[in-house]
Amino acid sequence: MQALLNIKEYFVDEISVRTNHDFAKKDVSTSVVNVDFEIKRSNANPLEFMIPMTIEVNNQETSFSVAEYLVVLKLTGFFCFVEGTDEEIINKMIGPSGLSILYGVARGVVAQVTGNSWHGKFILPSMNFIELMKGKAQAIETAKKISRRKRK
Repeated sequence: MQALLNIKEYFVDEISVRTNHDFAKKDVSTSVVNVDFEIKRSNANPLEFMIPMTIEVNNQETSFSVAEYLVVLKLTGFFCFVEGTDEEIINKMIGPSGLSILYGVARGVVAQVTGNSWHGKFILPSMNFIELMKGKAQAIETAKKISRRKRK
């Protein structure tokens, strides 16, 4: 059975990997991962979406100093729902499913790029996109409240 949501295309917009040559394999690495995204619906076709995503791993000097790599990856995925998909299903699926699919692509890209690097292949850790979406929604709501207060 075909999935309701499909990735049509993706592009790597930017990738940067820095190796920490001072990191020793015996050290315990705890990576700090930040993911940002937007979900944009097509005006021309309401079944199509674009999701730009930015993934930063150890992008602060304090976290990079105790980790193998610093990674910045920006990619964009293009998604479409099967004709006839209910609007309620689209609204429930596009966030967590689209983000998970695109993050899976990102995992492969990062693993491939770091595979020949100093410390070997780095696999992005799993992410909880439901919680990430909730956090982003709360941050947007907080920013709106602050903006309204400033206008008064």
